Amino acid sequence: MTITRPTTDAEIAAAFPVMSQLRPHLTAETYVARIRGLMASDGFRLACLSQDGVPRAVAGYRILDMLYCGRLLSVDDLASDEAARSGDHGKAPG
Repeated sequence: MTITRPTTDAEIAAAFPVMSQLRPHLTAETYVARIRGLMASDGFRLACLSQDGVPRAVAGYRILDMLYCGRLLSVDDLASDEAARSGDHGKAPG
């Protein structure tokens, strides 16, 4: 298993099938542009866990700096492929 931070359009698009299981209102046609927009405006980032080159889990997150608490990690989306659940993806080393 490998964990990457998708940054290219192809890498972002590859995460869509897993993310769409959590967010079914998203469409493949607009997904990359939507993610790119969030990255540019809000510091949104993706992390993707792949097994044998196939995305199995994806997280959308932001690192924020708040006056009251300093830096924090905010997870917006956390999805695992329903076909690969119970595959110990949550235990994968970082």
